[in-house]
Amino acid sequence: MEIVSLDSLASRIAPGSLVAIPPDYSGVSLAATRALVARGVHDLRVLCVPTSGIQIDILIGAGLVAELEAARSEEHTSELQSRFGISYAVFCLK
Repeated sequence: MEIVSLDSLASRIAPGSLVAIPPDYSGVSLAATRALVARGVHDLRVLCVPTSGIQIDILIGAGLVAELEAARSEEHTSELQSRFGISYAVFCLK
C-alpha cells in the first residue's frame, strides 16, 4: 500500500472538481483545506454531507467555491457571520 502525502492528494483535485466535505464533528481535515487554498483550486463544486462548517467557510472566503449543495451550514458561536450565510445572501441578491 502506497503512502501518499497530503500535498500529493490535494494536487489530484483539479479546478471544477466535485468534492465532498463532512460536518465539523466528523474530524475534518483543515490541513487538506489549507492545501487547497494554498494551491488556489478554484470553481470547486462542493457537496456537504450533509452539512459543513468551518471548512466551507474557509473555501468560500478564499473564493474557491462555484457551486454548493448542503442540507444546511453549521453556525458557530461567534459574532462573525459565516461566509456561507454571506455568500447565500449575495446569491439571492443577484
